[in-house]
Amino acid sequence: MLRSIFIANKNGEVIAEKNYIGIFDRHDLEPILKVIQLNNKIPPLFESFGTTFLIHNEGDIYFIAVCDGNESILTFTSQFIVNTAKLISSLIKGGLTGETIKTEYPMLYKVLDQAVDEGYPFLDEPSCLIASFSGVLDTTMSVDRRFPWRGTTKTRGNPEFMISVVEYIDAHISCDGKINLNVVRGNVNVFCRIDGDPLVGISFFVPKKFVEVSYHRCVDAKQHLARRIQFVPSDGSFCLMKYVAEPSASQLPLFITPKFSWSSVSVVFEIILRSDQNLTQKLTNIQISFDLPEGISMPSMASIVGTTDFIHSTRTVVWKIDSLGNTPPILNGSASITNLTTARSKSIFIHAQFVAPNYTYSGLKVDNFDIETNAKNLTKGIKYSTKSGVYDFNTV
Repeated sequence: MLRSIFIANKNGEVIAEKNYIGIFDRHDLEPILKVIQLNNKIPPLFESFGTTFLIHNEGDIYFIAVCDGNESILTFTSQFIVNTAKLISSLIKGGLTGETIKTEYPMLYKVLDQAVDEGYPFLDEPSCLIASFSGVLDTTMSVDRRFPWRGTTKTRGNPEFMISVVEYIDAHISCDGKINLNVVRGNVNVFCRIDGDPLVGISFFVPKKFVEVSYHRCVDAKQHLARRIQFVPSDGSFCLMKYVAEPSASQLPLFITPKFSWSSVSVVFEIILRSDQNLTQKLTNIQISFDLPEGISMPSMASIVGTTDFIHSTRTVVWKIDSLGNTPPILNGSASITNLTTARSKSIFIHAQFVAPNYTYSGLKVDNFDIETNAKNLTKGIKYSTKSGVYDFNTV
């Protein structure tokens, strides 16, 4: 959590400050300001009297963040300080110095006010922050206040609008073949390279209602429950929509049948892979892996399809297959047991990775999309793919 931000010059003098939670005493900054004053190298993270300081140097100016929180919060805040410093530097004419900051106090405090909410920093699009300022900044920073997610500079290359629907399957299957978890997470990604303000309309076919759905800011909130949405897209690559859905297919794209036979001196295993025969294209980039517990020696393995490996450091068996044909591939293996109690102390989970091209497990499809634009020779396209997320099979 960000408590305060102080801005100091190269002489160690505080020239601006913003407190978000309480009032932080400037006297507690003295150890840092003395280091700056002596022109000594100062670390980006500084701890004093139980308080953590994050320091970023931009030209002759030092941005000092006073914060609380764990390591992940500090990392997030550190990146925020860097981005904020660079944004302020880009907005101030004549470079970032103590004198230029004093002449731009109103703009400086607008940035500091809007970039943090109750101690929590926002890593937002700078153009959206700039668009809330005066109209003069719109021109200098090439921002359209109507659509702050778009730039106003002309694009290079042929106009293009591509949609990529990528789904991830989170599935957990018990040893008796029962599916305990079966959820689809999806992203509708867009790449847009069109000048002007193109108006895009997209209609989706969804067999089942979304469990959760969220849209990019370019889509008006009033359209969030509609099957057809209209929007002015962002420039470049962005995620138009994220969703969680139930599967529409009756079978998993990849099903694994693991069999482990144990004795007091050895273990023999057999892994059989089967793909859904209704898939229009073969599964690709398949990787099957599982960790052998301590007490089991290095296994010997054989398969007529793909390649096998054993990673000693993690005791992981890895089986890789480029693509899955109609005949179910089989991995056979065996290993001696040095300690039966240790070997049977942990369950073995089979983890699967794969890609199903031109396929969505939820059944989502783009019915139609049209673009109102003056661009000529526009290239449009849609592609689908489904990948494994957390995809596990239990063996016991």
